[in-house]
Amino acid sequence: AGLGAEAWAKKVKVQWKPIKGASQYEILIEQAGRAVEKKVFDCTAWSGDLPFGFYTYQIRGYDRIKRAGIWSQPRALVVMPPPPEGSFPPDGKKIVLYNAGANTPIKWTPVNGVDKYLLHLRRGKQLVKSIVVTGTETMLKGLPSGDYSWQVTAILEASGRAPASFIGKKWESKPSEENEFRIALE
Repeated sequence: AGLGAEAWAKKVKVQWKPIKGASQYEILIEQAGRAVEKKVFDCTAWSGDLPFGFYTYQIRGYDRIKRAGIWSQPRALVVMPPPPEGSFPPDGKKIVLYNAGANTPIKWTPVNGVDKYLLHLRRGKQLVKSIVVTGTETMLKGLPSGDYSWQVTAILEASGRAPASFIGKKWESKPSEENEFRIALE
């Protein structure tokens, strides 16, 4: 099925405090009400690879004679997507504009499963634009001559399939690498 979920998986670690009387622990990780991991082990931490998205996890202890304790309350777990990659203008590109009101396109590669992004545009060290874009490109109108840099982050928004405590919340991925370009008006 094309690029599998494994290609977008991220190493995740969950740790918790010891449960009194427990000699082993069980973790249950669910996504959209479906178990994706259920495992018993001897330590107070679990690590593994999960595709980005929204999860809940619960922990319970087992005593020395293997009797299971009560599951903890479900806790939220957000696995962030990888950052987008800038594609245009390429890093170090000089863009010549013949009209002061001309548009300058900014484009980046999509992050699978994400449709909103936050673009930060700087002129020198000063932030001149910070806009949310649906899709993977935007046109910036009337940029004056000068040196610019830009970065973009993926915005992960909780939908109806996410745990109730996530609904209405947003998270941002790490930013893309910084791309620099120069605008020259002629």
